[in-house]
Amino acid sequence: MTTPDGPLHQYLGQLRANLRTADASLILAEAEDHLRESVAAGLAAGLTELEAQEAAISSFGSVRAVARAHQSRRSRTAAVLTGLAMAAWKLTWLLLLAYDVSTMVMYAYLKTGFFPLVAASVFGAASTGLFLLKISGAAPVNRSLIVASLALAAGYAVRMWQILQRQRKTA
Repeated sequence: MTTPDGPLHQYLGQLRANLRTADASLILAEAEDHLRESVAAGLAAGLTELEAQEAAISSFGSVRAVARAHQSRRSRTAAVLTGLAMAAWKLTWLLLLAYDVSTMVMYAYLKTGFFPLVAASVFGAASTGLFLLKISGAAPVNRSLIVASLALAAGYAVRMWQILQRQRKTA
């Protein structure tokens, strides 16, 4: 009825690879039985073998959805906890980075008195780094983050230019 390279066989193989539960063989057997019944109903309705298999798979759902629906409660809890831990890690990293950058900018301001120049340099370097990460594909970077960083750099550069113009006029 189904060929080893047919869609139904491929779907069941993908499902087998994605099920990570103790009763995966039982779930796989039930899925195969249900899919074969759907294929038989499609054939009885006048569909070709390929059309019947594709229709059965389409009505059954994607491999990802079926595997997720049969994921054990322990696996779902572990996935949620892992997601929360990664979010906390990223937030901590972001807060430490913001603290370090603000400390560096404040130190430069206290030493030189040119806060806008230092801020423009920091945000310019940050936007350049983000842009390079984006185009290289090394990290998923949101385009709006690059634009915001560039806007801040430009704003501080304009402010520095205004300060320098004012100093030239008074000198």
